[in-house]
Amino acid sequence: MKYFEMHDEVYEKLSKSRKVSWDGIESPEKLFEHEVNIALSERIDYYFPEKEGVKAIDFGCGTGTASLYLAKLGFDVKGFDVSPKAIEMANQNKKELNLAAEFQACDLTELNNLDADFSVDSSLLHCLVDWEHRKKFFELCADITFIHTMIEADDMSEMTDRDYLTFQDGILWSAGPDRWDMDWHEIDGRRMFKHRRISSEKNFLQEVEENGFEMMEYYLKPQEKSSYTLVGWIRRKK
Repeated sequence: MKYFEMHDEVYEKLSKSRKVSWDGIESPEKLFEHEVNIALSERIDYYFPEKEGVKAIDFGCGTGTASLYLAKLGFDVKGFDVSPKAIEMANQNKKELNLAAEFQACDLTELNNLDADFSVDSSLLHCLVDWEHRKKFFELCADITFIHTMIEADDMSEMTDRDYLTFQDGILWSAGPDRWDMDWHEIDGRRMFKHRRISSEKNFLQEVEENGFEMMEYYLKPQEKSSYTLVGWIRRKK
């Protein structure tokens, strides 16, 4: 099991509790009010004044939160997620909202040569901890990409005070059940796996640059005693 495949278990639980998204939203119509879509809506018209027929790909689409919002706007959308259950839920949400979008369950790090004008990071990037996986993410990105990712804050105690989490050198480590076939490490005397990469603002901007992109604009959205959320737009260098 790769460290990000445990998400499928979360989606199974959400489905059983009749939730339609990772954040516990209870109706497909409410997906359009999700924070990712609110952030997208702030600048989507600037970058894509014409939307009909524009090809968009949604990385870490989950249950279709951003994909279905983009489909509603007129984009030709394809969403990818590692969780088969999430894709099943995305197709159900699509049906209930009567929208057109394509969804695929896959390991994004094993894809190649995606054809798109626009790509969206639906809070996937911080789930890719290993550098080779993150490099693959940037290789797959379209020339214009919307980023929604976790960034290290001065005070992340709400997160790190949980007894099953440890934060070291930009990696959020987590304990987990024995049934998970993870690449386990000993961290502070405990068996843990790599759960999230939460870079500093400076290091993330450097990573964007090193992977051939320029940050067009961004802001940091604070969370109380937790990581920041970086909302930004990047463009591939010519």
